[in-house]
Amino acid sequence: MITDIDHASILDRRDIESFLDYYDGLVADAADDDYTDIERIEFQYLLDEYDKVHVLQLRAMVSDSRDDSFINEGYMAEYAREYADEVFGLDGTGASEYFDYEKYADNFIVDYTSWEYDGVTYYSRD
Repeated sequence: MITDIDHASILDRRDIESFLDYYDGLVADAADDDYTDIERIEFQYLLDEYDKVHVLQLRAMVSDSRDDSFINEGYMAEYAREYADEVFGLDGTGASEYFDYEKYADNFIVDYTSWEYDGVTYYSRD
């Protein structure tokens, strides 16, 4: 069970969904009359630890994207480089010194949708 989403180079959809399931469980438990008043207050206290705007941002990411990965903007150039090396077989060859990775990264990002989460931009391919 994931109880928080920290910034990473790549956010995995399953981790976000696991966090949202946890959060939704807290919401349900905080309103559930089967729990004592003290237990419901404890659930509400845990809920109050999370910024609702961030939760909404995460919900938008997983509901509006089909991709399984959300790539941090700061990692996108490196991600594009690794992708080009893998797809074009450039890694470990002399051809890599002639490949324009910067231009490739600029063109690569066009196929991605941007998402904001906690002040950081993430990209997913749709």
